Amino acid sequence: RRAEIEALGGEIRFQQKVTDVLIEDGPDGRHIRGVTLESGEQISASHVVIALGHSARDTFQMLHARGVQMEAKPFSIGYRIEHS
Repeated sequence: RRAEIEALGGEIRFQQKVTDVLIEDGPDGRHIRGVTLESGEQISASHVVIALGHSARDTFQMLHARGVQMEAKPFSIGYRIEHS
């Protein structure tokens, strides 16, 4: 999927904290137009996918405060490996 997204002009960022979403009000409703990163960098986009980890309460709160509709996944699968 990553190669397909990039081939279509998408960009994937890792270890980047989104601090705000850029929202535009238009005649047919509100639309996301990009994000602001913790560094202050703004990325414009017509589509945004935010893949949050488990420690993202502040991001969820920001999205809720900005009126972004979210939908919970029906389940989550993960694992943890410990070694010494």
